[in-house]
Amino acid sequence: MGDHFQTLVVQDVDLDEAAAFGERIRAILIEQEIVRPERSTECALGSEGHAPGARWTRAARSSDGEFPDGYATNGVVIEVGRALHGFGATSLVCPTCRAAQPMEPRWQDAELAYVERGEILVVGCEACGAAALSTDWEFDWPMALGALGITFWNWPPMKRSFVDDLAGEIERPVRMVRGKL
Repeated sequence: MGDHFQTLVVQDVDLDEAAAFGERIRAILIEQEIVRPERSTECALGSEGHAPGARWTRAARSSDGEFPDGYATNGVVIEVGRALHGFGATSLVCPTCRAAQPMEPRWQDAELAYVERGEILVVGCEACGAAALSTDWEFDWPMALGALGITFWNWPPMKRSFVDDLAGEIERPVRMVRGKL
């Protein structure tokens, strides 16, 4: 039984804005009692996080209203810093024609440009010839570039309505990625 995660990656936020947006999201999660206000290293993998709050079901699906047992790690971590959130993809998906194509060698340059320098490169599609920003490409497994990620460790599936409401509240698109360690 490995730990799994769901990360909400806030799009269209640069590194200079990410901390402020992160604090805004933290305040929303605490105000709605989705997470507890105190921070703890006991509920998150390798960092400080917030344990589930009394009304965590506002954000995640539950058939019985009980938070799943069996995981010591069940916190929410707000991560500021340019990163590729998620892992496991083997191909890129063109945002124009939806054709899948190999990630290498083109993607490595786009990822490094974003993570190291904050540059968003234009990546061309081998199938249709369209060019799109690296942040607009999708993957065969959910991943996303972004300077702000909100990771829910070992939570039940997130409600789409919660993700959409959060995006509306902060007036930025939010992409959800997931994975398992």
